[in-house]
Amino acid sequence: MTTAYYQGSVGTDPQIDYQTLPSGGIIVLKLYSSVATNWSLTRYIDQGGTLVSGTAIDIGTPVAPALAGAQTEVICVDANDTTAVPLNTSLQYVYEFTTSVGTIQTPPLVAGCSLEIVRDNITYLILKVLASSMKSLAIPKNYEKPTVIHAMPLTGMPTLPVISVNQSYTGQLQTPIGQATNPNIYSNTGTTTTQAQRIYSVSILTTTADEREFYRDAIIAVFNSILGPLLQSIGQDTSHDFSADSGQMVGNDAFNPGFFYADIMLKVSGTYNVIINSQYGLIEEFDGSATYNQLTWTF
Repeated sequence: MTTAYYQGSVGTDPQIDYQTLPSGGIIVLKLYSSVATNWSLTRYIDQGGTLVSGTAIDIGTPVAPALAGAQTEVICVDANDTTAVPLNTSLQYVYEFTTSVGTIQTPPLVAGCSLEIVRDNITYLILKVLASSMKSLAIPKNYEKPTVIHAMPLTGMPTLPVISVNQSYTGQLQTPIGQATNPNIYSNTGTTTTQAQRIYSVSILTTTADEREFYRDAIIAVFNSILGPLLQSIGQDTSHDFSADSGQMVGNDAFNPGFFYADIMLKVSGTYNVIINSQYGLIEEFDGSATYNQLTWTF
């Protein structure tokens, strides 16, 4: 069986540093040589140790560095540009790098990976707090309990009054130190840790202006007195504010009565944590011929 690799380095001059991106389908190569002439790069498919389907990869014209003795370096991101799809995740690829000094090949590389996103579910929490608050709300006589939704109804319009919740904007506030570092060299988990502002659009539809204002005030009160302290306790609310506008929708002839609406913008600034787990090869290789000495703790 052919051993498959995800990241590593081979050779000295010429030299190839290789890494499969955790996204899968893309392999990054760093090419080094003491000369900048007669460079070529070819990608093969490894089929049980036999290299087939050689494809020349355009790496441009290398430029020798101005500093004497420094190596020429070219970075190649192979996303299978000759086709409409990324590299096949079920195949093993071998790259052959040639310069005036010599030729070197990578071991078989795998472009496959599996990703899992772990969300913080703040939107889900906000929706549940608003929905439960409206359910528990004491309403004036002749008012109806509102329905809180976060998706369009499958058939027809919901009964008024109705409140819809949607996260309409997320923006990064600060750039953390080391944001662009590669965490997958030593770990299969990468975490986005930053400060961000999230804006939620809350739309209220009612049949009367007074009912609209009642539910608008109720949403704002819940946001400030219940939801804000809850989010702050889990690091999701360093600051918050709101804005709202109201109006009336009427028929096409501008005389038929329609419904009354209020649009509320709930703004929350806090931590933004999204975790991505990858099934990514962290071990460069296994040496099946090595033996371990238990007395000296050496191979």
